[in-house]
Amino acid sequence: MDTVIEEPSGEKIIVKLNSRKPSWPEKRWLVLLLSSLVIFGTQYSYDTPAALHQELHDFMGEPFEYNFSMLYTIFAIPNVILPFFGGCIVDRIGSARCLLAFSCIVFVGQFIVTTGVQEQSWATMITGRFVFGLAGE
Repeated sequence: MDTVIEEPSGEKIIVKLNSRKPSWPEKRWLVLLLSSLVIFGTQYSYDTPAALHQELHDFMGEPFEYNFSMLYTIFAIPNVILPFFGGCIVDRIGSARCLLAFSCIVFVGQFIVTTGVQEQSWATMITGRFVFGLAGE
């Protein structure tokens, strides 16, 4: 849609207007929903070992308590250092790309943990929790 504006000097200016409504409000709710699902999924994956404590003990055998505690310890180690760089990464790459990248890292880490449980390998599970911890917070 074009609008013609006539200047006092008699000069005509044609202004092109976008008649399409901005779609930002709809995208805003979609982004909110997806961000909430990412946080929910991350927290769900973080707490899964605690919910399955007895089942993991029966399945993995001994030594259990030390290795089980290492799952949470190794998750926390990257989170001691990475928050210092997280803001710089988000500023440089952008929040949308960071959200996608961190979600992929969380998925890969949880996949490694799941593979470790299938193989009954504490080392694989601990490695997966470390990868998960890189983006979990």
